[in-house]
Amino acid sequence: MSVDLLKRAAGELRKHASAAVGGKWLSLEGGDRLIAVTPDDDFAYLVSEEPAVHSGTADYIALMHPPVALALARLLAQTGRIIADFADTMNDGVERAGDLTETDEAAIALARAILREPL
Repeated sequence: MSVDLLKRAAGELRKHASAAVGGKWLSLEGGDRLIAVTPDDDFAYLVSEEPAVHSGTADYIALMHPPVALALARLLAQTGRIIADFADTMNDGVERAGDLTETDEAAIALARAILREPL
């Protein structure tokens, strides 16, 4: 159950991150302009040039740029593999809630938030 949830969330993150403008995102002009800087920092792409409702929101969007989403996807996928491996080794493939670590539970909560499922 948790393994599937983690895989689905990782897939969603990968899908959206891959469709977005790549690179590090920066919020400029109080959030009215978001840009993506290429990995070698020699070119910038305009992500958005709309007035921000709130500069803090634009800063948050920039903070959660595609490389962050891809790193989170890797974390969720790896956690799913660890849970599955433990279940296979210790419980004949059956996942038991009591076997989940606090880190597993945090990853599951993150996956639910990404998929907009009840926490």
